Amino acid sequence: METEVEKRIRRVVSHPARRLVYSIAFFGWGVYAGSNINDGMPNFIGLAVFWAVAIWILTLHIGDRKFLKTQSAESISRVKEAIEAEKQEARATEESRKQSVIQQKQELKTGTELTGPALLDNSFGWGTVRIYKNGYIFLSTRMEQPEKLVAISSDTSLMGADTNSHRTVVRGGAILTVVTDGGVYSIKEWTDSKSSYITPDKIARLQEIVVVGNSVIG
Repeated sequence: METEVEKRIRRVVSHPARRLVYSIAFFGWGVYAGSNINDGMPNFIGLAVFWAVAIWILTLHIGDRKFLKTQSAESISRVKEAIEAEKQEARATEESRKQSVIQQKQELKTGTELTGPALLDNSFGWGTVRIYKNGYIFLSTRMEQPEKLVAISSDTSLMGADTNSHRTVVRGGAILTVVTDGGVYSIKEWTDSKSSYITPDKIARLQEIVVVGNSVIG
């Protein structure tokens, strides 16, 4: 466990120029504050306040420099080695996390021994729908992991409906309903009764998802 002296050494060597940078910044802000003229007079109060803070921070920085000079090279080296070891551990942890995410994405894409290989990878409702050979499904906008598929159906009864005489686009004109061992999910797509390509394409993808889904339900 670090002593109070070692903790202070850590703070100083971790950010050796931090207080100096803050001090310079406050000096700059003081100049800017003093340059604002009100009723023909510079803002001396603003300048004084910012410069007072800048001098105080600069004094702390000088104190840090003097403090380090009173410490042994061995103590400073030991703290620096501890900081470097922590950085290496953090980098290793981050790399492990990235590899885990990559592996998880790959497994979602190709399937696992449990789910079987992916039979379908289709876009619907601003996300991806994947159906696996062993009867699992993954909805990227609803699930963290694939879930066992129990039932799947579509509803396009509103596809050609208009909410009023000036509107042809229907919110939720194509609906995918999925029932799994983890819950019930509903995904909606907009449809346009006058569309000659976009809506038919959505309906075709919806029908393919339902056909493949029903084919893997055991």
